[in-house]
Amino acid sequence: MTEELQQIAAHRKLRLVVDTNLFISSLLSPRGSERALIEACFAGKSELLYCEHLLQEIEDVISRAKFRKRFTVEEGLSLIDAIVLVGTEVPDREEQKLPRICDDPDDDFLFALYEDGNGDLLVSGDKKVLKAAASALWITSADGKMAATLLENRKAWGSELLRGDSESGWEAIEAAGNRAIFNAVNFLFEVIEGIKSKNFDRELLAQAVVPGTATAWLDDFESAQSLLTNRAFGTHPIIISPEIVAIKLVPDLGDSYVALQPTAPIENAVFLTLERCPDLLDNKGNDALGLDGWRAHSIGPRFLQPNEVRPPTDAVRKKAVQSLRGSRN
Repeated sequence: MTEELQQIAAHRKLRLVVDTNLFISSLLSPRGSERALIEACFAGKSELLYCEHLLQEIEDVISRAKFRKRFTVEEGLSLIDAIVLVGTEVPDREEQKLPRICDDPDDDFLFALYEDGNGDLLVSGDKKVLKAAASALWITSADGKMAATLLENRKAWGSELLRGDSESGWEAIEAAGNRAIFNAVNFLFEVIEGIKSKNFDRELLAQAVVPGTATAWLDDFESAQSLLTNRAFGTHPIIISPEIVAIKLVPDLGDSYVALQPTAPIENAVFLTLERCPDLLDNKGNDALGLDGWRAHSIGPRFLQPNEVRPPTDAVRKKAVQSLRGSRN
């Protein structure tokens, strides 16, 4: 996500686009998280964005006969009146100018509403909408439960982390095409923990880090282990260059959380710099560990820049690569 969003919740209300399915769910389940989200919006905890298209879609759905045993048309219309009363209207975009981003073109208007209304968060219970949002770098999205948590339970570390579950976090990572990066992070954690518990030999660390850096990791192993202990990470890497990224590691919050945007400054946060190493790929472009060449480079209070990383042509690195390949044969 963009740096401009980094501390948004600390300075102003979040601007929310809420999908039709969340409004309907709030009528169907008065005690559900979707109802809590809508009530939080109506209470002024966020700025609710809407357009005429959204209101019409809600009206069409609440008129369906199948809902008559759950809520009345009048209750549905009262919901629409409340949206208009407390929300901020954004003009509908012309059909031919809608972004073509969602598998279901009927939902493309949500992304136009988000963009034209300068939205901060798109909330939906539709997997297709969430998948499309996850693949678009300019969109921040969440389901109703996570969004309700955000509005109701602001923490000292800011509103960029939402209580979620590891499955939804990995779904977001997968949709963004970052699975290999985070697999490399997990592999490093597993190796460090395995060495600490004496289940793995220290030499295995060379498999988890950038060629030529294993000695530095082992020389300062206790410090690295300490920095990695009781840490949590979000779902969005910091892109430094096409081959270098960083993962912000924050104190473990005790639950699974989803990072909606770059997290606000957090005490004791550190950065794990990773590099994609083409010199670890075989002639077919495959990585023996299935990590697409991604390995941990270093960990510290800041992430590294490209000029601080040894190139594949470096003699020390080339020797380390040869050693790694020899150990696998």
